[in-house]
Amino acid sequence: NGSCVNMTAEYEYLGNQGHFKYIPPAGYDIEIAVQITHISYHEYAILAYDSRLGQRKTKSLALYGRTQKLKREISKHFKEVALKQGIPEDMILFLPEYGACTSWKPMPNFVFELCSIEVTCESGCVMAATLANGGICPITGERVLSAEAVRNTLSLMHSCGMYDFSGEFAFHVGLPAKSGVSGGVLLVVPNVMGIMCWSPALDKVGNSVRGIDFCEVWDATRM
Repeated sequence: NGSCVNMTAEYEYLGNQGHFKYIPPAGYDIEIAVQITHISYHEYAILAYDSRLGQRKTKSLALYGRTQKLKREISKHFKEVALKQGIPEDMILFLPEYGACTSWKPMPNFVFELCSIEVTCESGCVMAATLANGGICPITGERVLSAEAVRNTLSLMHSCGMYDFSGEFAFHVGLPAKSGVSGGVLLVVPNVMGIMCWSPALDKVGNSVRGIDFCEVWDATRM
């Protein structure tokens, strides 16, 4: 016979992957420890850090979707949930520090569209091979990326493409790579080939366990 109250709360990231602490609204004495666990390969997570009032807390939202191509309804869902959580506004607070923020509004839409595209091992191989081929698609022969874009992309992949494991991966494998929480690993061998592998089991930093094993074993066999 109680009444229902519509309220908004936050989850504070505890430092361990998937572990959050529930922070109730003012006036509600509730303490809950939350662990988010999902082994499905089509899970997407967006984390936004809220710097308002000098506080640094995490808002977490999990979005599920598996698409064959960019689907407007999925992209729209990303946008609707993110805007409700204030994600673009939170992110933009950091951009003026770099003096390069001219128009930020188109940026979230571009990110949401990228998150709404399915990548298979076959299509991922073509992407990797295009980067390995200096921006020219090996299937069509068309230049789709400039040499500068390829250089910048491979530099970022080599330095931070594997989350917190990037440094160790660069030391042991030494090739540009990009992983994703879906379990995919895209590996580029410049001027030689592109490789895409997928295995959904992730390690503690969000990389595919078997994907990394494959890259290390493959790299050892080519030497």
